[in-house]
Amino acid sequence: KTHIYCPCSKHFWMPFTLVHGVISFFVLPFFTKDRRLWLPAFIAGMLPDIDGFPILWDMELFYAIHHELLHPLIYGIVLGIPAALLLNYFFKIDKAKSLLVFATAFMLHPVFDVFFTNWPVKLFWPLYNEQFSYPFFIDYNLLLWPLVPVMVAVPFIIDYFRNRAKSGALHQNG
Repeated sequence: KTHIYCPCSKHFWMPFTLVHGVISFFVLPFFTKDRRLWLPAFIAGMLPDIDGFPILWDMELFYAIHHELLHPLIYGIVLGIPAALLLNYFFKIDKAKSLLVFATAFMLHPVFDVFFTNWPVKLFWPLYNEQFSYPFFIDYNLLLWPLVPVMVAVPFIIDYFRNRAKSGALHQNG
């Protein structure tokens, strides 16, 4: 079997997986103000790379299934439904909001892989079996790392200013 070069090689697999979680965490404030969804979004952003665990013991298996097993977009919904039900049951978080946040965070991961790696992804499987890879930004992968602290800080900064604006409005009305 021909191996496809992957910039997220054995040495970079986990860090790039974490970047996916951070990207989801960064995008989250545009969908909800509910802080209880921050961790599920972070986890959902990394979840597609669970199919990469064979890198720890079998490179052949890794190359055979990574980007094949959990990277189709449909899994954002398939896994988002039980996640939303569990979040609603245990934490009373709105099911629709949970599904939207989880599915979006999950789906961002394979979309970013299409543009930031040269490893093809079957985005629309099972409806469409074609693999997509448009590595326009592959040379900028390492530029994501300096952005990680900024990306992590942005939701907290947004939350800080929202709370400050609310407390200012309360003081003016009180």
